[in-house]
Parts: sequence; C-alpha cells; structure tokens
Amino acid sequence: MNLFNLDCTIYLYDITSTYFKGRCVKNDEAKRGYSRDKRPDCKQVLVGLVVDREGFPIMHKVFEGNRADSTTVGAMLDALEERQGKKEMITVVVDRGMASQDNIDLIKSRGYHYVVATRQGERDRFLCEFEDEEGFVEVVRPTSATKSHQKKSHVEVKKKECGGEVYVLVVSEERTVKDRSIREAHERRLLCDLKKLKERIACGRLVREDKIYEAIGRIKERYPRVAKYYEISYDEGKLTFTARKALKTHQVVTIVLPTADGRVLKVRRATRPTPKQIELYSKLNVPHEPIKPKKIWL
Repeated sequence: MNLFNLDCTIYLYDITSTYFKGRCVKNDEAKRGYSRDKRPDCKQVLVGLVVDREGFPIMHKVFEGNRADSTTVGAMLDALEERQGKKEMITVVVDRGMASQDNIDLIKSRGYHYVVATRQGERDRFLCEFEDEEGFVEVVRPTSATKSHQKKSHVEVKKKECGGEVYVLVVSEERTVKDRSIREAHERRLLCDLKKLKERIACGRLVREDKIYEAIGRIKERYPRVAKYYEISYDEGKLTFTARKALKTHQVVTIVLPTADGRVLKVRRATRPTPKQIELYSKLNVPHEPIKPKKIWL
C-alpha cells in the first residue's frame, strides 16, 4: 500500500459467489446456497472482497457457499485487523443486504465510521423530505476520459440529520426509471399468473379450495411489490382480481414564474384537502396541510 501511496481510509466491502460442477468432496467451503448465477443445483463458495476508494484490492476472503452475506462482515473486519492492525478514521461501506442493525452496531463498536444504503422501511420516514425540493443539490458527475460519449444521469442529494445519524437523500433519474420498469414488469407477471390460475380453476384442473388459496398466497409472495395494490378473492368457484381504489393523496405543485429582471420565482404549495382527507387527518391528529407554501428565488 505504501509503495503506491494509496488511501486506505475507506473499505468498500461486497460479496460475490462462484459455483462448481462436480461433487467438490475436498472443498469444505463448497456448499449449496442462494445462487446469484441461478444454479442452485451446484455447490458454490462466497468470495468477499475489500477495495479502497480507487478500486484497488485490499483483501479477499472465501466463505462457505451456504452462508448469509450479512454474517460475513465481522469475519472480514477480523481478518483486516489481523493483517493490517487496527487503524483510525476508517469508513466501512457495505450494500443494503449487509446493512442490518447488528452489523451497524458491530462496525460502530470497532470505532469505524460507516456508509450504508437504508432499507425501504427507513426510507419511508423521509417521504415528506423527498417531496420538498428545497435543499436538494445537483451532483456534478464528470464523464470518463475513456467514455466521453456516455451521458450521466441527473442526480440530486440532500443532507438530513436525524437521531445523531447523517442521512443523504438521493433522487436519481436513472433509478426512478429502473424502479418504474421493475414495478411494471412485476405487475405484468402478476396478472399473467393470476389469469393462468383463473383458467386452471375454470377448466376444473384445480378444484380443492385449500389448494386454490395456497396458489393465491404463493402468487402474492412472488410479487409483493404490486400484489398489495390488487384485491384478489375466490368465491363460489370464481377467482376475481381488481386494482384497489387507493385513497387520493395530497398533490404538491410547483409554480414557476419568470420575472422581468431575469430571476425565477418558484412557489411550492399543496392543494386544498378534500373532506375525506380532512376527516382522516383529524382521526390521525395530524395537520391538514402537508407543507406550508414556500417561495424560492433563483
């Protein structure tokens, strides 16, 4: 590390896997587990790799193929400290799959800083912050010298401190498009599987009621992202599924007003709540207006 004068203050840690064809009787780590390669029939090993901020490998470690990714963080930190000693001002970066509270507590107990991607439950806490455009700053992403034709997606970030933690809220055009595409694909598959199940019931190939409910449950488990938006029921030998009527939410609008001096005034406010929304807000004991009107000069 000293030979290349590398910055070793950041540990970027991730896991991959590789599978084998054969019995692998002399490889104790080779076991069947979750297969990223879609080969659950083959034994595999997990390979954990730590790199620095420049992508230079610092260390790797091989784990059993049936081990959960989240359980490898402690072992990797032990191996790093054994080889390099305990260092100060280290930041550990792991992905969402390893960002359990136990692992975060483990990293903090070692005296390290950390950067993790939050899980969906935590992100929901900041929905109002995402609605409020004020405070977001565009991230300037220079194009690569070897890929000058490549177009970088638009990314904006906002820093939010909460409970002694610093959260970075990120809005990405590319991620928005990807999430929408995933949801639409899941919805198409959900409807396709429901139609197939409906045909099996109509043709008499599936008759027992308990088996029909099991099939419905499996479909819901397969597509949890979109199944919650559909009302799926079975009654009197018929399977029905319709999109749920969602409660209309408050709309937040932004009015852009250019002025004669070249400046721009942005007025951001919420629409007037409906009687049903007011009734719901009163029962929940929350304000009737999600945000107060804001004026921003640019």
